[in-house]
Amino acid sequence: VEIAGVESRKLKIQRIVSSYAATAIGQAKFYVNKRSTVCTGGTAVTGTPVKFNSLQTQTSSAVCRHFTANPTVGTLVGQVRAVAVTSEGVNATPQSDNGYKTIYEHNPENGPLQLNTAAETITIDAGGVIPGGTAPTVSFSIEYTEEP
Repeated sequence: VEIAGVESRKLKIQRIVSSYAATAIGQAKFYVNKRSTVCTGGTAVTGTPVKFNSLQTQTSSAVCRHFTANPTVGTLVGQVRAVAVTSEGVNATPQSDNGYKTIYEHNPENGPLQLNTAAETITIDAGGVIPGGTAPTVSFSIEYTEEP
């Protein structure tokens, strides 16, 4: 998963939540990375941003996408977080909050992760390892704000 910054706007990542389920219990490690260049190649699917406030008139300029074929990843600035998670192991759809885990939440003292240019990105991946369990299903939600 990759979310790219926006030229002439500041993209501030507030929170990233993962959902990981499988028909048999499995484990995975997810990495949140900051990169100085966007991913290239692979097969990208662009998501549609959803506003928390439907009265907000500004449309999102950020591009968030996931890949169905691995891309060549952008240049790593550094790893922000590494989080180990265990699937719920009941079925492919999480049945409780246990299926969701916050893997990043900004610290008010340090502020949120901030992307200042269109070249900067935050990526979330499993380090090239397929999450464990039978028929694993993984999804991520990224909450962010855009400011001038």
